[in-house]
Amino acid sequence: MIEGILSGLAVKFILWKPVLYTLLSLWATVVVCFVLFLVYAAYNQAKSAGRKIPRFSKAILGPLAPPAGLLDVVFLNYFLGTIIFLQLPKPDEKTFAAHTFTRRLQQLKGLRGGPWLDIYRGIVARFFSAQLEWADPGHTK
Repeated sequence: MIEGILSGLAVKFILWKPVLYTLLSLWATVVVCFVLFLVYAAYNQAKSAGRKIPRFSKAILGPLAPPAGLLDVVFLNYFLGTIIFLQLPKPDEKTFAAHTFTRRLQQLKGLRGGPWLDIYRGIVARFFSAQLEWADPGHTK
């Protein structure tokens, strides 16, 4: 009897393992994106304050920019943003910045009325904007 219960639990765990690994991978990617944003925010705040950024720091941060931009557009905006906001992105122009998660937040955070889906999108956009604004004030203005 106990062997039957344990083998049933083992089968359930084996079936849920890929789902668990997928969710952990998604979470790890979100964490990497947020850490890269914090690095960008520190750089942006130092630059805005007129501080001189050493060449060595620029040499270390420079190679991070293309993968961070790619993660922002492909993973955050087109993949995760589509799932979270229940809509495909609608870039308003043909620049790189128009395809970023930040631009989507800027477009949606003003939604406060209308259909329930627009109200939901506005609430979620304001939540994510608040998560970015503390590190880089004015980032989603």
